[in-house]
Amino acid sequence: MGAKHDTLFRTLAMLQIIPKEPRYKATSTIHAALEEKGFNISLRTIERDLNSMTAHLPLLCIEGDGEHRWSLSASFNGTKLGLDTPTALTLVLAHEYLSGLLPQIAVDQISSQFKAAQQYLNALPSNHYSGWANRVKAIPNGKTLIPA
Repeated sequence: MGAKHDTLFRTLAMLQIIPKEPRYKATSTIHAALEEKGFNISLRTIERDLNSMTAHLPLLCIEGDGEHRWSLSASFNGTKLGLDTPTALTLVLAHEYLSGLLPQIAVDQISSQFKAAQQYLNALPSNHYSGWANRVKAIPNGKTLIPA
């Protein structure tokens, strides 16, 4: 893959590695975790990536023992990353339709994505997607699954 794709996937991997506050991870720990995931880059590249990420994400840095430690703000909600209007609309409609079909444990595990999608749609200004989920319904064909 090209360098831009590598950077994108490395950034996503870093977001999975960096904990939310009050926990922190040292730059060297992040570097080791990225190497385990197959990213062969220098520690300095990771430092540059982290510094550039602070301009766009609520990334916190503290310095101690000669090394930087990184954390994501406790209010950071990673489920909203990459969420666009069509995706949010699809998730809202899927939630409404699938809630009765999926096992409750599955619905519970992905409820944060459903909530993020609903919040995203609610925050949109008036446009052709505004209120769409309230104007359409997915109606099952009448057959329901009976629990075993």
